[in-house]
Amino acid sequence: MDGIEQTFAILGGGGFALLVLSLVLGEIFEFGDHDVDFGGDADHSAVSWFSTKLLGVGMVGLGGFGYLAASYGAPAPLAWLTAILAFFAVAFGTFFLVLKPLSRQEANSLLNKESYVGREGKVSLTIPAEGVGQIVFRDQNGGRVVTQAVSSDERAIPSDTLIYIVAVTRDAVMVMPSGQSEIDKE
Repeated sequence: MDGIEQTFAILGGGGFALLVLSLVLGEIFEFGDHDVDFGGDADHSAVSWFSTKLLGVGMVGLGGFGYLAASYGAPAPLAWLTAILAFFAVAFGTFFLVLKPLSRQEANSLLNKESYVGREGKVSLTIPAEGVGQIVFRDQNGGRVVTQAVSSDERAIPSDTLIYIVAVTRDAVMVMPSGQSEIDKE
């Protein structure tokens, strides 16, 4: 192994070590966010371009492709160009094909149940008077939600009735038929 191959091997190994360190500190020990924020109006639920994960995976790509180019006899400038292009290709691919979809999925799973208030839905299992039934509705991201429901005025609500959610409790949501307003109840 000559000097340039050794350099690429060290850079690739350093990127892998950064990925492992990010996993151990971030995922296992929950050591905060390892993304760099430059004070912009960044969406904190999204992944940063300056993430240690992206830097680590890019360095692995740089080291791996640079090593391969050098070991196949490419001149040093061509090996470095290949390595740098691989850094960006692997980092961009990881960002758009892995981290962004995972971030959207995580943000979707963290919706607060309070956001259900005011949503319209349909009774899927009759809600008996002073009992629990079931409704189905779409959350603010368009995801289908099936949950337990109780009537807000303790009257039975038959299956297939259109409802809207008026409150959220620990165990169920409180609903009323969508044709009924709070004034009608009084």
